[in-house]
Amino acid sequence: MPEFEYSATDEQGQPVRGRITADNRQEAVELLGQTGLRDAQVIEIVKAKISASEADSVAAKISSIAAAGMPLAPALHAVAEQLDANRRQRPLARAVRVLATRLESGEALDSALAKTSSQFPTPWQGVIAAGIRSGQLHQIMAWLVERQQARRQIRRQLFLAIGYPLSLLAIVLCLSFFLSVFIIPSYMELLTDFGTEMPAITKFMIAAMPLFWQLPIALAVGAILVFAVTALFGGRRAAHRLLHFIPLIGRIYFFHSLAGFSQMLALLLRQAIPLPEALRISSQTIRDRAIGEACHRAAGDVEAGKALAIAMAEQYVLLRSLAPVISWGETNGTVVSVLEYIAESCEGWSRFHTDFLRTVVPPFVFLFVLWAVGMTVSALLWPILVLVSALT
Repeated sequence: MPEFEYSATDEQGQPVRGRITADNRQEAVELLGQTGLRDAQVIEIVKAKISASEADSVAAKISSIAAAGMPLAPALHAVAEQLDANRRQRPLARAVRVLATRLESGEALDSALAKTSSQFPTPWQGVIAAGIRSGQLHQIMAWLVERQQARRQIRRQLFLAIGYPLSLLAIVLCLSFFLSVFIIPSYMELLTDFGTEMPAITKFMIAAMPLFWQLPIALAVGAILVFAVTALFGGRRAAHRLLHFIPLIGRIYFFHSLAGFSQMLALLLRQAIPLPEALRISSQTIRDRAIGEACHRAAGDVEAGKALAIAMAEQYVLLRSLAPVISWGETNGTVVSVLEYIAESCEGWSRFHTDFLRTVVPPFVFLFVLWAVGMTVSALLWPILVLVSALT
């Protein structure tokens, strides 16, 4: 049964807040009236988190509504009614309706989103704050949709890039496990019974066969444990720092996050928002907490009088390479243009690493698998051929 959050006035005129369970919003209001509460404002509590694509749909609609200058709450109610027609989108409709109801009750958009943060993606609150502060809500929400779509595109490209190599390696792992556990013992017993001398390559492959499946499993388990322990004791910031240093994949994630941060910071500075405030808002709009928290701390250093280039370089080692470029922009009064250049360059580097992963890694893994299979077949067949020739 749905649960509702309410605010009302009791018989003595005192404000009352709480939660109530009812079949629908109207029934919740009636139940509150029966208890003597008046002027009840009832908002449904939506527990299901909407998907990223559904969140993008809401962001696009908010952007369009803001661009048209329409009142947000009535427009969102209309959007919820449209979504209700599709059964699959009813959870999204409920989330939108709750957001609209909170806006109708007088809450600001950022406050309403903060109270429904469990339904919407993490960066939304920072993005909305940026939109309200800059007065460019439609432009900021459009930026959010674009960033989320780019993020999903990178995910798809990474999946396509590593899906095929991982499948090949999984097949090799399964085959090596089957050979080392079920075939090799009987094979060695056969050669021993006939007194056949094994060549060096056969001895090497038999000795190395268990490593073909034990080593990948040990590395995977070790990596998972290291990442889990880092996240458990160091939080998301430490986990994202660790992710940045993973070859190729970590570089892609880092450059994509830095591009998003630079774009948002440049956009806010173009609206004449003070640099420390723009840094704090921008740091909340990205999922990467290593970059986000470093730039949030850098805002305090900038307020204390440090240059932006120095403040960012001191907070995170991977940001030091940006210091000369940002310093040049500060000296020449072109920080916004420099940030836009950094964003464009980071996007280019992210695409480069993604393309490299997609074009180089699969052929390399295929050649490795081909070599491993060829060596295994040769090593196992050689003694058999020697044995057959000796018997004939």
